[in-house]
Amino acid sequence: MKNKSGSMKEKMVSQEHDTERKINKKDNKAKNEVLIYIRDYRVMTNLKYRLITNILIPLLAIFTSMLIACSKTIWAWIDSTDSGRILKVGSENGVYANSNCRSLFWKYNNVKVISFNDLFDTSRVTDANGMFGNCINLTDLNVSGFQTRNIRDMAYMFLNCKSLTELNVRNFNTDSAENMAGVFRLCGMLRDLDVSSFNTSRVTAMETMFSTCESLTSLDLSGFDTGKVTNMDSMFYQCKNMTYLNVSGFDTGRVKSMRCMFYECSNLKSIDISRFNSESVEDMSYMFYNCQNLLKIDV
Repeated sequence: MKNKSGSMKEKMVSQEHDTERKINKKDNKAKNEVLIYIRDYRVMTNLKYRLITNILIPLLAIFTSMLIACSKTIWAWIDSTDSGRILKVGSENGVYANSNCRSLFWKYNNVKVISFNDLFDTSRVTDANGMFGNCINLTDLNVSGFQTRNIRDMAYMFLNCKSLTELNVRNFNTDSAENMAGVFRLCGMLRDLDVSSFNTSRVTAMETMFSTCESLTSLDLSGFDTGKVTNMDSMFYQCKNMTYLNVSGFDTGRVKSMRCMFYECSNLKSIDISRFNSESVEDMSYMFYNCQNLLKIDV
């Protein structure tokens, strides 16, 4: 039994080394690169093994499936730097995202920076639910070049990206979006967010959309079309540092839940909800709970 166990272990080590040799072959013909910076200061032992088995191999499988032309080639290799390891993925014709990108980078805890260099074609994506969810150490994410016009489900796209301080979504085309629940939920360090270009005319779900965005101080949603939204539960829950919030244009005629909508927006001093229609609302409990500095509500 011991010999068999030892043999299996040697075989696994051998396979690991073979895999590493294949992965580390850099093909100079690669024209395009998608860089994902892996910086793990906590895991010093077995870092190489964890990088290959937990990140590189799954990522290779993902990107291989993304290539449109099956006859083309994809490359991947690792470069080491003083600040960590860089995983590079390249192809002859760029990298095309699947229509289903649900949870694509979900819980990539050790990734600090993701840079797509405008080489990641997302024009066919329809489902981005949880795409970057729970990337808790991500500090730099550039999605400014994303083509989002066909995305219908954006729910929890940046859920719990709690180390991000900025996120540029100004160029997002949300004409097809139907679900925006929890898109920015738990992005606690996000200081500024411009969603003025968002077209929300098809959106039905906005619950927890900005929940626990504790560092946001202002948010202008005056251009939001909320005519089809049915759920606004905890939409601004614990936005504790919010001093300016413009929801003056909200059409709430179909909304059934406003529960905890402004819960603990403790620095908000005034708000205009004069256009709110509560005829369909079934739950308004804790709507303004602990909004201790709220002095003026226009109804």
